[in-house]
Amino acid sequence: MFKYLFKEYEISFWTFFYILFVVFVVEFFTYIRKNELYFKKTKETGTQINYDYNSKESKKFPLDKYSTNSDIEIKHSSGKFYVNNDNIFIKIKDRVIIPEINVIYNINEPFTLEIINMTGENINYYYKKI
Repeated sequence: MFKYLFKEYEISFWTFFYILFVVFVVEFFTYIRKNELYFKKTKETGTQINYDYNSKESKKFPLDKYSTNSDIEIKHSSGKFYVNNDNIFIKIKDRVIIPEINVIYNINEPFTLEIINMTGENINYYYKKI
């Protein structure tokens, strides 16, 4: 009788362990894929793609200023993007990214900006096609 009881606990333990392992692996790869944009290196300089807008390196690539005072979706091709305001979202394929403020992003594929203006004031962002 005890043999059967321990066998049942052993099966349920290993089932739980395998399920836990699969969940861990899926979460790990989701985390890596989600943060892929932040960890890519550029081939030209070997530095991270996001850097401070006020640094000397960012002055080499002046960005064009765009402004809107309404809700809008704007499609862009690959390029450098900078935001100093909330209420802007980046859509790349099936991912939606909330950009950090005062960081330049080097986005290597077409993307869509979704701007939601809740205050009625002008929302500025900077973009340069590369």
